[in-house]
Amino acid sequence: KTETIVAETNFYSRLSYTLLGLPLLLLGLPVLLISYKKWGKDLSVAIPASCGIAFFAWGIWGALQSLARVGYLSPLLAGMLIHVIFGITGFLLLHKQGT
Repeated sequence: KTETIVAETNFYSRLSYTLLGLPLLLLGLPVLLISYKKWGKDLSVAIPASCGIAFFAWGIWGALQSLARVGYLSPLLAGMLIHVIFGITGFLLLHKQGT
């Protein structure tokens, strides 16, 4: 059973890591828009903020994968949860910027 969990986790983690750029883009766009509105054309705020978000996402992604490997989380849930959280957050921030 543990070999099955590890194999499923490896599969979903590779798929999730490959597609992680999409929710990060969806979250990075509102950060760029917010920094542009507050500080103008200077990217000295947007770039470090985006890098911080990426490192934060990487840390959460790694923690979720570790929890899936030991059986605390479903491998599918661990692979897709970061996408759902960052995707919804990015969509809500983009929607807020549009109104």
